Amino acid sequence: MLPRVTILAAFLLGVLVLPVAAATPPSPVTIKTQISFASMPFSGTFTVTEGAAAVACSGGTFFDAPRSMGVIEKHFTCTAGSGAGDSFVVLFHPRSRGVPGPGVANGPWSVLSGTGDFADLHGTGDFSVVVTGPASGEETFQGAVHFD
Repeated sequence: MLPRVTILAAFLLGVLVLPVAAATPPSPVTIKTQISFASMPFSGTFTVTEGAAAVACSGGTFFDAPRSMGVIEKHFTCTAGSGAGDSFVVLFHPRSRGVPGPGVANGPWSVLSGTGDFADLHGTGDFSVVVTGPASGEETFQGAVHFD
């Protein structure tokens, strides 16, 4: 029978040499959307204007899904970049006034979930919505993202 100290040392060595996945450092990201308010669910296209390499996506499509009073899920599907075909969901809280930006609605956002290349995506930031036509607008999501 092995002494307890030997067993404990072997256990600790086993734990200490296990590979640990390192998280990527936070990278700045800016996502701009062209959104149609013509029918529900609101939908449109997006372009990653800053951080496309870090996110592995430069653009795609999206639709909004109201979650609860004052909270919306935005479902992004990447169509350009190595993450093409995968998706991520951003949760945001529109407010009629506040920071950031000049928009008719502003507020915080955070990554809720993702699939495929975006399964370990995390991030937060601020967004702003500017009306550009009778049933259209442009949203700007700025912040930082990282992968675990």
